[in-house]
Amino acid sequence: MKVKRIISIILCIATLFSALSLTAFAQEQEPFAEIKFRNPETKTVEFGKTEEVYLEYGTGGIENCKIEWKISKKNRCKIEYVTDENTGLVTGVRLTGKNFGDSTLTATILDENGNEIVSANKLVRVVESKGENKTLEEKLKIIWWDSYLTLGMTIMYVPYFAGVVIPIMVPYYAYLTVKTLIFG
Repeated sequence: MKVKRIISIILCIATLFSALSLTAFAQEQEPFAEIKFRNPETKTVEFGKTEEVYLEYGTGGIENCKIEWKISKKNRCKIEYVTDENTGLVTGVRLTGKNFGDSTLTATILDENGNEIVSANKLVRVVESKGENKTLEEKLKIIWWDSYLTLGMTIMYVPYFAGVVIPIMVPYYAYLTVKTLIFG
């Protein structure tokens, strides 16, 4: 009977120790960062719509820090920064889809000297809006104007005409004009 009491006391003490939080005895947590969509079901940014992402982070005990956001292709999304009122840090961004395609969103946490503590990346994909029935005219407008197709074609063809067509064709037509005027 005495043995059972001693074993039960030992088990009770073990249970009490296992219930104690060990975080009080732990050292500082490692820095971490993860970019998440505010709406967990969201995986993409729809064209013309705005989605908010935020940074879930830990600095590992470093108090004076700042957060910098960068996006790889700025023409894909319009960015609005969201500042946390308590900390004064830019802990989120609102992304509005402007142009179809993928970009990489990067959040970097820097210490007071500008050294990187930790960073996180998130692939941001701008896709066509779901559930909206668009007319052919609206779809063509999106493809032609909103996806910068006109700008791309202008950038591609203007140097071609300025560098190749004009220097070759203008002298040729001048030659034909002079030939016609002189020889009839």
